[in-house]
Amino acid sequence: MPTDPRPTGPAQGATPGQVPASLAIPAHRRAGVLRIVALYALFAGLWIVFSDQAVERMFANPAHLALANTSKGLAFVVVTSLLLYGLVSRLVRRMTEAAQTAYTAQTERLRALSLLDAIAAGSKDAIFAKDTEGRYLLFNPEAARLTGQPADAVIGRDDHTLFPADQAREIQANDRRVMTDNKVVTFTEELSTEDGELTFMATKGPLHGADGRIIGMFGISRDISQLRRAEKALATQNLTLERVASGSPLAETLDTLARAIETQGKGMMVSILLRDPVENVLHHGAAPSLPADYIALIDGLPIQDNLGACATAAWRREQVISEDIATDPRWASRPGIPERFNLKACWSTPIMAEDGNVLGTFALYYDHPARPSAWHQELIEQAIHVAAIAIARDRAEAQLRKLSLAVAQSPESIVITDLDARIEYVNDAFVQISGYSAEEILGQNPRILQSGHTPPETHRAMWDTLGRGQVWRGELYNKRKDGSAYIEQAIISPIRQSDGRITHYLAIKEDITEKKRAADELEQHRHHLEELVDARTAQLVEAQREAESANRAKSAFLANMSHEIRTPMNAIVGLSHLLSRDHPTPKQAERLAKVEVSARHLLTLLNDILDLSKIEAGKLELEALDFSVDTVLDQVHSLIATQAQAKSLRVVVDGIGRPTWVRGDPTRLRQALLNYAGNAVKFTEAGQVTLRARLQAETDAHLTIRFEVIDTGIGISADARRHLFSAFEQADTSTTRKYGGTGLGLAITRRLAELMDGQVGVDSTPGEGSTFWICVQLKRAPAQRSPATPDTPAPLPPAAGNAPACRLLLAEDSEVNREVAVAMLNAHGCHVDTAENGVQAVALARTTPYDLILMDVQMPDMDGLDATRAIRALPGHATTPILAMSANVFPQDQDACQQAGMNDFIPKPFEPSQLYDALARWLPDPAPPATSDADPAAAARVLDELRPLLATSDMRANTLLQTHAALITGTYGEAGHRLLAQVGRFDYPLAQATLDRLRDA
Repeated sequence: MPTDPRPTGPAQGATPGQVPASLAIPAHRRAGVLRIVALYALFAGLWIVFSDQAVERMFANPAHLALANTSKGLAFVVVTSLLLYGLVSRLVRRMTEAAQTAYTAQTERLRALSLLDAIAAGSKDAIFAKDTEGRYLLFNPEAARLTGQPADAVIGRDDHTLFPADQAREIQANDRRVMTDNKVVTFTEELSTEDGELTFMATKGPLHGADGRIIGMFGISRDISQLRRAEKALATQNLTLERVASGSPLAETLDTLARAIETQGKGMMVSILLRDPVENVLHHGAAPSLPADYIALIDGLPIQDNLGACATAAWRREQVISEDIATDPRWASRPGIPERFNLKACWSTPIMAEDGNVLGTFALYYDHPARPSAWHQELIEQAIHVAAIAIARDRAEAQLRKLSLAVAQSPESIVITDLDARIEYVNDAFVQISGYSAEEILGQNPRILQSGHTPPETHRAMWDTLGRGQVWRGELYNKRKDGSAYIEQAIISPIRQSDGRITHYLAIKEDITEKKRAADELEQHRHHLEELVDARTAQLVEAQREAESANRAKSAFLANMSHEIRTPMNAIVGLSHLLSRDHPTPKQAERLAKVEVSARHLLTLLNDILDLSKIEAGKLELEALDFSVDTVLDQVHSLIATQAQAKSLRVVVDGIGRPTWVRGDPTRLRQALLNYAGNAVKFTEAGQVTLRARLQAETDAHLTIRFEVIDTGIGISADARRHLFSAFEQADTSTTRKYGGTGLGLAITRRLAELMDGQVGVDSTPGEGSTFWICVQLKRAPAQRSPATPDTPAPLPPAAGNAPACRLLLAEDSEVNREVAVAMLNAHGCHVDTAENGVQAVALARTTPYDLILMDVQMPDMDGLDATRAIRALPGHATTPILAMSANVFPQDQDACQQAGMNDFIPKPFEPSQLYDALARWLPDPAPPATSDADPAAAARVLDELRPLLATSDMRANTLLQTHAALITGTYGEAGHRLLAQVGRFDYPLAQATLDRLRDA
């Protein structure tokens, strides 16, 4: 697009080397032509006048005169022609040369104008020209680009077309000054352009016409924004660093930085937040233009992801740009806050330390959506660099102040010397201990403190160690200013600079005079103390013997109590069983059932007391068996199902959700959960009981499992919960009257959990229910294993045909217990001999080859252990099964029985099924007796239904077999009883083997 209406080439119709036809003859050339004409007229006139007179004088003859006149005329024509030719030729030559010179000058001028136009078009500076009214005559492409207006839209218009009114007025004032002063002037102008607010250095000068008059002005504007911004940034840095160097408070330094940044761009609002490394939050540092209420809201802002721009930038350790806060999802967690303060954009950048830690954030806010330019990014980088220096310097000085205070206030003497041992620093402790003031000691050598009592080799060793650049430790015998002596424990170490050079020595010294004196006194008393220690040791040994004796007495008492209680309990349970088999009347059956329930309650109480005693004595050992977690839950469910069903309670089992096999003691774990579950059923009148297991943690070797029993019962108050797991305590003593119980179950559960490296607890709301939990740590076990079972001898194969009745020896000192046992054994089809003590038992065994011997342990004259040893020594009885029947059920009692040579142990009181099960393990299977309840076909169908339940450890096997107990025992006799016993104690694999033998038979 042309920017100048003047022609930029040769005139129309002219070719190079020719004079254009349109060129006019200059005035001075016309004067030359007139001179030639005048000379020609003068010559012609003089020729005519003088030539005629000369001819007349020379020729008188008319003929000759005529001829002479003719010749004169010809000569005149020739001479004047030659003269005119010469004059005209000279004039034409001069005119041609002048025209050619003018044409060349015009061509050069046009070429210069064309070059000037090309320069203006290609310039990166804005070039323009205006008339005296301020209307644009010239507007180059760079000027058009900066203003966003094409040249043809600007030519003929003034600055109000391009810029805001205040900027246009400033520009026009500068233009008028140039034209008024008639000289070139340079201005700095701040203008609004397509690239934003830019700073220009404008050089403007007057335009002159041909007559020298001012016809307008020209200008060249160069963008110096980057230079000006760099100057401002440098000034900001210098100002901030001056604050840092002068020791100004950090808040003032950051406020200075923020204000300086805000002056570099319109509408910017700076926020500097400082990170608290302890609480990991952002605190207010500086924000001179943000509303105070907004500053209060962001003070203490937690550092986390997607919490606005600043918290996110500190969390991610990278710049976060929110061009439009209203649409940025990172601000969704702070709805309405930016809008309330008219904040529309926020650019936040983390301020990083050299070690990579976040020191804080630097943010620019705007009241309109905005995107940062390259200049903004440079400005931010400069700002965070300076801010990082200020913050790091402040923290370093704070750390230095703390260290300085620590050194100054240290209770130990601290001395710093140069390499020549001149003291440069001492702390207050040194002044107090030595008696010298800091002014007196600075510049002195530490030898001023020497008392002369320090061995010379100590000083030699010290300087030898320090000379090797190592730390020296030792004792120095010094004296104070007042001459008093004292002893110091000194640690002297070299102080190294960053390049490894040693420049100073640091001594940390402690006055150990009193310690040494105390040590001497202690040494004096040591021998006396040794005598006291020996005496006290003897007392402790005696006390230990007494404690061990008391413990043995306690154990003996518990054993005796167990024996004395269990012995009559055995009679009660046995006689109740025998009476129930004698077809009692309904009233008698009811009373027998109550007797049995009472006996079992007493037995449970006795077992709880013994368990607690064994745990407290550290004599309860856990088994290590592989078992399934879900199986334990199912077993507990089965054990409480009947009781829950009687109260119309629903029992829910919520297992881990995948097969989980562990190694531990399933019996004790089941006992703990059963304590919980039994209480849940007891204290719940309506609703449900939930048995739950959850995997809390796992490693390659262990699993941490939390078991919960949740009920909808009466609940427990907060005060009562504090005593729940203590022995012999209940949540409310009144519950003993209403619900029964001793309070031992939860105490035992707590102790069992501790043995399993676990914990117990309860969460409860009165009237809503309770959640009792136990968390235990168990070892991993390989999956797909059969349920754990104790090692038991395989039962002997059934005898062929009708085997004769077995012959047994029963050694029992209690007449009632003998009567009960004999009745049960006779019902089993056995012939029984009895002995009242061990002596009689040995005598009978010496003469009779018994199939099995049942031996009580505590008997008069000779106890069961000695009797067993004696019987084992008899011929033919080395392998005779001898089974202990004892009320002493402690582990040491069972170990003693095994060491004496007994094969098995039947604890008193025993269930008939326990006795029959033991006989089944050690005697051949008798032939199934035919009874009135026998129905082989129906029994076979029950076994078919039972087998898959046993194979999958399904607890419904217990319910199925209890429902058809009479059918199974009536059809299979003692083998049926054995099957019932095995399923009742959840010994499913052994029960499955028994079932297979029954089916094969």
